[in-house]
Amino acid sequence: CVACNKVAKGLHPDVHVLMPTTNDAKHEDVSERLQLLAQDPYTTVDFQKRPSLDGSVKYTNKQINYSINRVHAELLRVMSYHKVEGKYRIGIVLDADLMRREGANAFLKLLEEPGKNTVFILLTNRVDHMMATILSRCQQLRFESLSIQEIAKGLSARGLGDSMAVETLARMADGSLSKAIELASSDDLPAMREQVLDFLRTSYKGNGMDTVSMVDQLSRMGRESVKFQLQVMTGILRDLFLMTVSGNTDLIVNIDQLETLTKFSENLSEAR
Repeated sequence: CVACNKVAKGLHPDVHVLMPTTNDAKHEDVSERLQLLAQDPYTTVDFQKRPSLDGSVKYTNKQINYSINRVHAELLRVMSYHKVEGKYRIGIVLDADLMRREGANAFLKLLEEPGKNTVFILLTNRVDHMMATILSRCQQLRFESLSIQEIAKGLSARGLGDSMAVETLARMADGSLSKAIELASSDDLPAMREQVLDFLRTSYKGNGMDTVSMVDQLSRMGRESVKFQLQVMTGILRDLFLMTVSGNTDLIVNIDQLETLTKFSENLSEAR
């Protein structure tokens, strides 16, 4: 129907979508990100993982949040308007856990008395960061992680990699198609995995000076880059532990590195 098409394109006047931003974010930039999200709900558009849409800025240390001014201007005021076309006014708040306390308290008053035919949908993957008073007024719906097969199918449909790459990315994504697409689009992933393997080789050889040098090199990278590197490292360590303890490769994440992992495992037969 016409309403469905407008919602899908992000054009319905009664459906309002908010996303957390940096304090200096421009309105045009936010609008463009929301349009991209309407085109593909699994694309990465948040300011934390994608500081600039053109890729000119890879990592940022800027805080991403909802200021109280934005909550008032783009949520409280907008949701007080009369409906234009539909039966309901709908407010969708992305990463709702990033709402600052003063903004969350202001929003709480609206949530307690939302007005007739008003619906709020708060999205978060960190429920423990939400205010208890807000959670107590919400019906919680949990979404299960996607299977490896479903993620691989989503990647293949987008033409992101050959069968081996798709299989590996699907395993690394931890149940999230968005994360899998993000990994597939990363130019840094292959080099980072090789860095991690070099670091582990150096560490297990007990070469102190080389290890210190590699740590020093890592410490100069941006915070998000270091976090990404640590995620890759813990994934490889998990694979090594599984192989060493059970010898089972069915649950290996870095499946395309099976030969390298097998050699590691053989040399670490007593490792815990």
